[in-house]
Amino acid sequence: MLYNKLNELSIIEHAKRMEHKSLKQYMQNFQNSSLVLEDSSLYNSGKGSLGQLVEEVVFNYKINSLKDADFSEVKMELKVVPLKRIKAIKSSKLMCKKLGISVKERIILSIIDYMSITEENWEINSLSIKMSKLLLMFYLYEKDVEILDYVFQLVDKWEPSPSDLEIIKRDWELIVKKINSGRAHELSEGDTYYLGAATKGATAKSLRKQPFASELAMQRAFSFKRSYVESIFEELLTKKPAITVIIEKPLETLIQEIMSKYKGLTLLEIKKILNIKKSSAKNWLNIFCKDMLMHELGQDIESYNQIKKAGIELKTICLQVNNIPRESMSFEQIDYEEIITEKWEDSNIRSKFESKKHLWVIFKALVPYKMQKDLALDDIVFEQCIIWNMPISDLEGPYKLLWEDTVLKIKRNEFNKFIKSKENLVGHIRPKATDSRDKIIFKGREVPKKAFWLNARYVAEQIQKYNNGT
Repeated sequence: MLYNKLNELSIIEHAKRMEHKSLKQYMQNFQNSSLVLEDSSLYNSGKGSLGQLVEEVVFNYKINSLKDADFSEVKMELKVVPLKRIKAIKSSKLMCKKLGISVKERIILSIIDYMSITEENWEINSLSIKMSKLLLMFYLYEKDVEILDYVFQLVDKWEPSPSDLEIIKRDWELIVKKINSGRAHELSEGDTYYLGAATKGATAKSLRKQPFASELAMQRAFSFKRSYVESIFEELLTKKPAITVIIEKPLETLIQEIMSKYKGLTLLEIKKILNIKKSSAKNWLNIFCKDMLMHELGQDIESYNQIKKAGIELKTICLQVNNIPRESMSFEQIDYEEIITEKWEDSNIRSKFESKKHLWVIFKALVPYKMQKDLALDDIVFEQCIIWNMPISDLEGPYKLLWEDTVLKIKRNEFNKFIKSKENLVGHIRPKATDSRDKIIFKGREVPKKAFWLNARYVAEQIQKYNNGT
């Protein structure tokens, strides 16, 4: 036996033998592992994931669906987590970004049993054993590389801090509350901050009964969101323990309370109070907004611990006198090469709206305007902050249709026939470029840069629904 399954330290030290090695290199050092692999039905069938192979080859135990932890004797769960290469950002405060590495996906913890979870409470629940103590093995995923050649970058034990655990608890309670109210079919990963209810399978066969409604619900699993897993990776990479702070209020409540003092004040008044300088940049309102939040939070919004871990995106909105934004809300440009290879369930745009929350900082113009740059500082007042995520019915309805139509048009090279704002209740496709000459090469020809947008009227409706409590 290469490790003592009754000893936590022995398990961790054995796992650390994988650091900076591939599974193939590991097997060359341990002959018995090669024999295990030869007998592995998973490998020989070509269906085994790297995590399953690690279980069989490195730890010599067969995969199972038991509710207990993988290393039940020490109550520790094993998770094999993929990383991906990104463009290195040398100026970043995060070590992983400086190295050009990012976490590729969420960590799936356990399937949500809609029928039995209604009998659980936070003190006694089936999730705890799967998330309280994790042995994490991070490997670098690379396209066109054999599964046995993926190299493990970091192996270590991790446990959630008390402050993180408090947020995870609130996330768990929100998910269970939705199930208990007969709304399991409305669950979305975007409902919560660190612990998500991720879709697990996305076909008609993945639908499950729920206890308090006749409508079938998509099968979902408790998971740690990708942004939260990235914060875990950074913590282990830098060997800096997570910052432990007392979390007395949900993030949404905290931000609303600290920003409420500015409600109804013009930007000129806020500028004088906070000594903020107005930028001459095109996105000056966004910069002004970030300066406001930095003054209240004590650090820039991207570095604020809870916001960073939850992967919350900031959007600045300026309403017209009629309470509808002048502009629709834009997102990243579409990568044409990538989107035509995606499936809807794993698409980038679905992930943005299904798994993430968005912080909307809302201002309002006191006078009619055509261009935001024409407004003076005393023409705009601060309204409110809300943390929003797209309702699952909107995402799986109109926005899915928008994505499907967009993929079809790209494949047909119909770049002037994308859905417009009047043709979809939620969003549309339109240019997001410097000017009409700003194009890219796709399939050997110049094509315009386009992006996904949320309709201005839809944004206004979502704000109104939030204020009405619906």
